[in-house]
Formats: sequence, C-alpha cells, structure tokens
Amino acid sequence: MTYAAISTPPWHLVPFCPISVRCSGRSTTPRGIGARDAQSIAAHYDRDPRLFGQFLDPDYLCYTHGLFDSGTDSLQAAIVRKLDWAHGALRIAPGGRVLDVGGGWGAFLVYGAERGLDITSLTLSGESEQYMRSRLKETGLSGRVVLKHFFDFTSQDRFHGIVNMGATEHLPNYRRSFSKYRELLLPGGILYVDCLAAARKFRLSSFLTKHVYPGGQSPMVLPAYLRAAAREGFTVLDVRNDRGDYAETCRRWVSRLREREEEIVDQWGVESFRFFNAWLGASAVSFDSGLLQAYRLVLRAP
Repeated sequence: MTYAAISTPPWHLVPFCPISVRCSGRSTTPRGIGARDAQSIAAHYDRDPRLFGQFLDPDYLCYTHGLFDSGTDSLQAAIVRKLDWAHGALRIAPGGRVLDVGGGWGAFLVYGAERGLDITSLTLSGESEQYMRSRLKETGLSGRVVLKHFFDFTSQDRFHGIVNMGATEHLPNYRRSFSKYRELLLPGGILYVDCLAAARKFRLSSFLTKHVYPGGQSPMVLPAYLRAAAREGFTVLDVRNDRGDYAETCRRWVSRLREREEEIVDQWGVESFRFFNAWLGASAVSFDSGLLQAYRLVLRAP
C-alpha cells in the first residue's frame, strides 16, 4: 500500500489545530507532572528503536529537525549541521559538563561524547534509556543516562551547559522549567533549546492526544517562554525560526519511511507504518501551512 503525499491539512491529524477547528477539547497546558509525562513519553518511545531507525538519520537517530543549506542536502548533513550549531552555541571546551534533557535515541549524547563533553542525558522512556546505554557501550564513549523527570533530577555538580532538543513541548510550565535550569546551570552557563511552537493559541488534535502522546503536550509559545526566562534572570542570546527546516526534515523522514514500507510492515505491522506516515506527513503540512513554528534559542543563565 502506498500513501499519497498530504497536500492539504487533514485537521483531525495535524498535531495542533486552530480553535475554530473541532479538536479533542483537552487542555493545551498539561502540567508536566512526572507520572503523566512518563506515560505520555512511554506511549510514543517504548517501541523498537529499529523502527525509528527506518526513517531517522542513520548515524545519530536525531528525532528533531536538521538545518538545510539547500534542497540537495542529505538528511544526515542537515542533522550534523544542527548538532554542530548547538555545540557551537554552548561555547564549552572538551571536559565541560552538559545536561541533555530528553535524550531520545541519544543524538546529542553520542555527538557530544564524540567531542569530549561530559554528558548526562535524561529520559523518561525505558526503551530510550536502554538504547542510549547500548550506544555508549557499542561506541566505547563515556556518558551517563538517567531515567528521571527533569524536574526531579538533582546534581551535586552544576553544568556548564544544558541542551533541550524537543523536550520543551513536554515541559509547559515555563517558570518552573527556568527555575530548574537556573538551579542546574553554573552562573553564566548556556541553555540551548529547539522545539515546536505555536504562532497563536492552539488546541491539541484528537490524533495527538489519543495516538501520539496520550495525555498531551503543548507547543512552545514564544512570548510566554521569553517572559519566563526574563523573570528568572536569563539573557536571550539568539532566537531563530526554523519552520522551513522542520517541514523539510519531516518530508525527508516520510520519504525514508515510504522507501522502507515493505520492511516496516513485515517487521512491525501495517499499523506502525500508517501511524508514522500520518503523523510525520501531517506534521510537515502543519509547518508548511504555518500552523506550527519551530525555534532555536540560546540563553545565558544569570
């Protein structure tokens, strides 16, 4: 079965839909509570990592967007460019301590460890934890993987930098987030964030709350996020809109997914293929249409 490219927004599938469109009616501001977040993350990530490897970039399995210089860039080149940019934004020499919030499949854990950073990666998914540990073992790289909610994590040693790639959507309590960032960062430490965002007030679609992240998530709302940062004394160093890059990343993921349709259906079932085909395709449409934005931010702790 081959699925045609989605060219117009299927409103019941798009991750976040306008208030004028009928949605699930659930709150757009889930509280970021450990048990609820763990269930939501587990529902999405507690799958065979090899399934994600069918469509993510082959080297880092980065489940956030890349940065494309041109339409001829490979997905891998775009992902490395984004990781390079984040690494440069941290301004941290080898040996510097970095906290990776929401490690996913270990993209920045492995990338940073390859460059000599002292990385600690947090996750709420058991599959994610096991996979990241296995990647460190297979590569012989040094790093720590901790199965714990960001708000519950403590450390005797503060960090030179914190990286949050795609976890802000699961941490909608911005003031609490920045209070925690301030607690964990050394004075003058750097926070790098990239995330989905809403240009205006959105509700969660029923597809997302039922099938993608049960319990919900919330796109970052930039003005509110920056106000919370200011209240905690953070200085904004850089803000970039990457909507086009995220749309292109999703299209590349869909292309890789469809190229491997037969293998995916054979190993993980047709429902797995249909789910990711719908989710990633609708996400691309959401970025292209402006329903979703994507930002990179760099901030300095007081």
